[in-house]
Order: sequence, then C-alpha cells, then structure tokens
Amino acid sequence: SWPQPSPHDQAYNCLIHFYKRLNRVHLLPLVCTLVEHTERVVRHCMDQECGVGEVPSLPRVLPKILITTFSYLGRGEIIATTDLLKAELANCFSKSRKLMALVLGLVEEKKIRTVLEDELDILVSLCSELVSFRQVVIPLDFKLTCMVWRVYVTGWTSQR
Repeated sequence: SWPQPSPHDQAYNCLIHFYKRLNRVHLLPLVCTLVEHTERVVRHCMDQECGVGEVPSLPRVLPKILITTFSYLGRGEIIATTDLLKAELANCFSKSRKLMALVLGLVEEKKIRTVLEDELDILVSLCSELVSFRQVVIPLDFKLTCMVWRVYVTGWTSQR
C-alpha cells in the first residue's frame, strides 16, 4: 500500500486545484493578506509577551503553514507566467519571508520550559519542523535558511 499524502500535501493539492480554476492574479493577493493578518497576530503575541505555552498554536501551526507557503512559492517558475504574476509572487515571498523571520524571532526570544510536558512537546515538534525547512528554503533564500538553523541550534542546545 502507498503511504497516504500528508495533510499539508493534501492542502497544497487542493490549493493547486482551486488555483487552476481561479485566476492566479487573485489568489496571490489573498495569500499575502492572510500572511499579513498572521503577522499581526504574531506581533500582538510579542507585544503581550505571551509564552509558548500560552499560545501553543503559533510554534505548532505556523511552521507547517510557512513550509507549505514556501513550497508553493518555490514553484514560481511554473506559476508566474506573466509579469503581473511574477510581481505578485515576489510580493508574496517577501511577506512570507518577513513573517518567517518574525516567527523565528518570537521563538528565539521566548523561553520554553521543558519541565512542562506540553512545552517540551512543542519544542520537539518545532525542531522537527525547522529541520524540514531546509528542503524548501535553501533553494529560495540562503539567509533565511541560516536564520532557521540558528534558531534550531539555539533552541536545541539551550534546552539540553
């Protein structure tokens, strides 16, 4: 039996199917808007000094969303068939990169209390997600890749 596609692959395939039916020019601004709203949520959590345990969905869900987003944006040569689409793709990448840097900064500055089982699970999950970023981000942005690895190494070694 073949392995089942992951939920992220299923979401991506659904998005591609929807994307083919919808004018591509309209989809990328929608993605940018969602990324901008997510950025506001992350900034709010930073302003309120929320810990990882208080908002566990950020380190659990955002890396998965960003991996899927960067995977999609990494196919820019296939997607961007017009100058307008190329500009929208570049804008979406820029906003996603900014969100990724913000999330990495949030994770790096927050202390994860590994004595709490929930927060230990969050750390392990986050480190696993950070490792999987390398496949997606290295071809797109080396500096972002270095940021991911720095957070991974810092998070892993500081919690040992």
